[in-house]
Amino acid sequence: MNTALTIKNYYVSSKSLRIAYKISLALGMAVLTGLLAQIRIYLPLTPVPVTGQVLGVLLSGVICGSAFGALSQLIYVVFGLSGISWFALAPASLAGLFTSPTGGYLLGFIIAPVIIGQNKQKHNFGSNIKYMLLGIGIVYLFGATALMFVLHTTPWNAIKIGAIPFIGFDLMKAFIAAGAAKSIHGS
Repeated sequence: MNTALTIKNYYVSSKSLRIAYKISLALGMAVLTGLLAQIRIYLPLTPVPVTGQVLGVLLSGVICGSAFGALSQLIYVVFGLSGISWFALAPASLAGLFTSPTGGYLLGFIIAPVIIGQNKQKHNFGSNIKYMLLGIGIVYLFGATALMFVLHTTPWNAIKIGAIPFIGFDLMKAFIAAGAAKSIHGS
């Protein structure tokens, strides 16, 4: 009886430690995304700069998995809305998420790790690339859709200024994240 109680206590304690570890990891990935947001390249034909944020988003799905990867990006967005100045173009409030040219991307950042974290073959580079591209596609979908409404433009124009200029940069980030996933999860 005493052994069973000890095993149960260990399991409960171990589970609590795992959750605390995952939350700490999510917080760390939120901070990493915020730091990567400081890398900014402004392009002439779009109101949205190229940033390092997408790399943080991709890595959060790889490192934290679906739920905690999404949590990491939710923390990133909430902290940014709370006043930490780490967004590329800062929405001043929750309402600003829906009126800023970058608000849709921020929402996409929360959803993308859910898809990326679904990859069960993280040791396979080709599988990693596929999931990274799906994650980037989610970011583009949310970003360009919001851009269409914020700028009162056509869907095609929103794609031309909200997705196409970033493809080359984001492909590089996808390869970096896919390589990291393969390294982290073994061969």
